[in-house]
Amino acid sequence: MLHNLTRQLEMLAQGNEAYAEFNRRIVNTEMPVIGVRVPDLRRLARKLAPDMSAADISKLLTAKNESFEYVLLCGLLITHARLDDQTAIELTRNYLPRVDSWAHIDVFVEKKRRFAGEMWWDFALECLQSEAEFTVRYGVISLMTNFLDEAHTDQVFAALRGVKHDGYYVKMALAWLYATAAVHFFELTLAELESEHIDTWTRNKAYQKMRESRRFTPEQQLIIYYQKEQSMTSKPTISIAEITKALDFRHACKKFDADKKITDADMTLILEAIRLAPTSYGFEQFDVIVAQDQQLRQDLKKCAPINKPRFDASHFLIFTAKTADALSDHIDHILRDVKKMNLVERTAYKTFWKQWAKKDFKLMDAPDGLHQWSAHQAYIALGFAMLVAAERGIDSCPIEGFSINQATEVLTTHQLIDPAKDLPVLMLALGYASRSDQPHLRSRRPLDEMVRWY
Repeated sequence: MLHNLTRQLEMLAQGNEAYAEFNRRIVNTEMPVIGVRVPDLRRLARKLAPDMSAADISKLLTAKNESFEYVLLCGLLITHARLDDQTAIELTRNYLPRVDSWAHIDVFVEKKRRFAGEMWWDFALECLQSEAEFTVRYGVISLMTNFLDEAHTDQVFAALRGVKHDGYYVKMALAWLYATAAVHFFELTLAELESEHIDTWTRNKAYQKMRESRRFTPEQQLIIYYQKEQSMTSKPTISIAEITKALDFRHACKKFDADKKITDADMTLILEAIRLAPTSYGFEQFDVIVAQDQQLRQDLKKCAPINKPRFDASHFLIFTAKTADALSDHIDHILRDVKKMNLVERTAYKTFWKQWAKKDFKLMDAPDGLHQWSAHQAYIALGFAMLVAAERGIDSCPIEGFSINQATEVLTTHQLIDPAKDLPVLMLALGYASRSDQPHLRSRRPLDEMVRWY
């Protein structure tokens, strides 16, 4: 049966190589994507399901076939097979640990016509308490699809207040649910969104989805707009304990687990922290190279022999700073294209900066003064990146132990920089510590020695 099923999937995938590559990026899976389109998967499931028993589907779920489409087909077979509710729930319990994509959930869950509502309600609530991101997403999507009605919406909101998982795909599902609920329960949903139970990110994402929807009246859209604007200006509420925990967690990781990878969502968050970090005059005088190419890493290792173990990290960042020769054009770009200043504003701003740089900070006195000033900005962003990483339980190691000249040559050879415009100034390894990595006992001066109050 497995061989026959695999063969049918392969036949449906024929000629879809370009689609497979496109869909792999969309569904964000670690599994191979062979290129079977969802409508074809649904048709195949409807064709096969009537003749399949629960034992057949259970056997398929335990088979060693790791393609994205195969796993999704197993889910669709559960949906379309002639199963009683309890059996379908048990098979779903076996299905959820196999999934690794939002699409495995969103395509699988469908609105049920006749079902044991109390049984599925209890199962959805059970899923909300899971530690597995996609199992929690299943619980949220299941509630959204089958229980957003007059009888249950209040109960759905109450249940979601207990969700503790802060994974990206959980939060996206929550935002989707609230945006959907607002279509029919507008005032109730907006009141829930403004409650203390909803974190700022989820609230803003829900408002964004509502703003992008055409299912709201102009009057409702106006209310949504003002609610979102008010929410955006609210202060973040990260507890002292959470920040302290992250600060205590952060250490210079000496050895990384090469097999453990940072999720795309977490990596995007870290890069966003770098992007949003402050820079002097807002000039953003540095860039970041995410070095995932193995040949590039091997070449960089030779520039940093004492830091070779750090190159096993999930992600490896190289910060480059603008040279003095490149800085003027870069500042023009920032003022004109990013800050959208007109010519008069740009001229005044740049003149003021030049006076400050020359007289107050004397950046023009040393040949590399402007470049070193640019490098300082990268260090600010480095601190932001490491703190955000620590907040997410991700280990890091800042690296200065490398030859700048050799690293410049490597990056130039790989056509990643023009050394007349950008030079490497520091590196950052990000990932998860190997079990053999033992953080050394942290030593710091006492606060009253470092800080003086006057």
